[in-house]
Amino acid sequence: MPRFTLSKLAGRIHAQFSSLRRRAKLAMETQHISGPKKISLHENEVVLVCLLKDAEYYLEHLIEHHRSIGVKHFLLIDNGSTDKTTE
Repeated sequence: MPRFTLSKLAGRIHAQFSSLRRRAKLAMETQHISGPKKISLHENEVVLVCLLKDAEYYLEHLIEHHRSIGVKHFLLIDNGSTDKTTE
């Protein structure tokens, strides 16, 4: 049976708390802009998940292309764009 010293136990608790705090901060900083918050997918459907930054130039083409090959659902995550990507 593994033995834990008080300092090891405190370190594990601190690490778990820090991880939880980071996830909570991310959830509070995340903003839903448009579209449904929940969707139901059929067995043969996919969701395109894309991390973007300053994608104004190519975003329309990216969406048009993926719609043309059957993608119906998009999750676009902006990573601090300074152009008009989120407009």
